Amino acid sequence: MAMDSSHKSVQIDDREHFGLIAQEVEAVYLDMVYTDDEGMKGICTMSPLGWL
Repeated sequence: MAMDSSHKSVQIDDREHFGLIAQEVEAVYLDMVYTDDEGMKGICTMSPLGWL
C-alpha cells in the first residue's frame, strides 16, 4: 500500500518545508503514529529515523 501524495508545504526562512498527514502515514506505518487523549494524531519524530 502506498501513501497518497497529499502533503502540506510551507515557506519558512526562504526554504520550503513539508509535512505528512498522520492518518495517511498510519495506514502504511502504524507504529509511527500516536493518538493523544483528545483524539489528535501525530507522527512520532524519532520513528522515521529507522527508515533512513
